[in-house]
Amino acid sequence: MVHGRRFGRRGLGRGGGGGLDPFVMMMLFQAFQRFQQMERKPPATMALIATNVLVYFAPGMLADLLPVMQHTPAICLNPVAVVEGWDLKRLLLSNFKHGDEYHLIINMSSFLWKGYQLEHQMGSAAFVKATFALMILTGLVAVAATYLLTILDPGSQFARYYYSMCSFGFSGVLFALKVILFHTSPGNVSFFGFFTVPTKYAAWVELGLMQLLGHSSLLMHLSGILAGYLYLKRRIFLRHLDPILRALNPPPPRAS
Repeated sequence: MVHGRRFGRRGLGRGGGGGLDPFVMMMLFQAFQRFQQMERKPPATMALIATNVLVYFAPGMLADLLPVMQHTPAICLNPVAVVEGWDLKRLLLSNFKHGDEYHLIINMSSFLWKGYQLEHQMGSAAFVKATFALMILTGLVAVAATYLLTILDPGSQFARYYYSMCSFGFSGVLFALKVILFHTSPGNVSFFGFFTVPTKYAAWVELGLMQLLGHSSLLMHLSGILAGYLYLKRRIFLRHLDPILRALNPPPPRAS
């Protein structure tokens, strides 16, 4: 996710001198190679990637259907707007906005591989439902966490910063999908060939490494991890929630 960045984008694959950016082109080439090597082309994953690409490169095509998508401040995940203005569309739409080509390509390359595996395991329909649920759940976790911080320490600049932050992008959902993928594929994960960790800890290790490398999306990445665990434990959570809801909303007495 992107936090507090200037809204705008660079030209596709353009470096500072106006030439093709080799890093962007390398990422595109690797993603294309990965796609070609897939035995099964995941239709739902490709549709979601196409939607993200369309939103970024051709926002005018969505002007009539979703005009708000052209205005990043109106759709970014802003906890103040969600809590105080009940602007709930941000929980979903913020996931489809990206700041620049690097942001888009890195996220979609990662999503291609995760989607390829999970869509095959879950089926296309279930995978789409899970992905959209994780989008909303990740946003809810982030909003709830920042709101709780402002309650516990109202005068904290740290709390106010995160509570008023404007975030967007797909990376929080990617961490949630990572948790689910590692849960369904137990084993070990190698990091740069230097060390391996059990898959159940891999998302946490990656979160720490990304922060050491200077990535600023701590809130959304952490929220994505927690959303992934909540999704995996949803049946237990709902089983405990059901008697509480029944107690709060008892059925009407039967007519004698």
